[in-house]
Amino acid sequence: MSLKFAKSLSGHDKNEIYVVLREDENYVYLINGKTKTHKKPKKKKHIHIQIIKRLPEEVTEIASTESELSDEMVRKMIQIYLRSIQCQKQM
Repeated sequence: MSLKFAKSLSGHDKNEIYVVLREDENYVYLINGKTKTHKKPKKKKHIHIQIIKRLPEEVTEIASTESELSDEMVRKMIQIYLRSIQCQKQM
């Protein structure tokens, strides 16, 4: 499975960043390592998220070195992604 990040487009969590844990026909299951963990992922319809295609190299390296995503690793990857977005906005 390839690593996918997603941005929530609607709901009380609008603009939140998540990692896609799994997908099925109608829903995606999202985690952020804090409030939504592996044990209790957020269930959202496909139309309510936007898949993020450009991830920082550092994030993809972390994901490729680990065989299984932990909640701590998910938090770290999201933090790195948000920092990279912040840097791009400042340029």
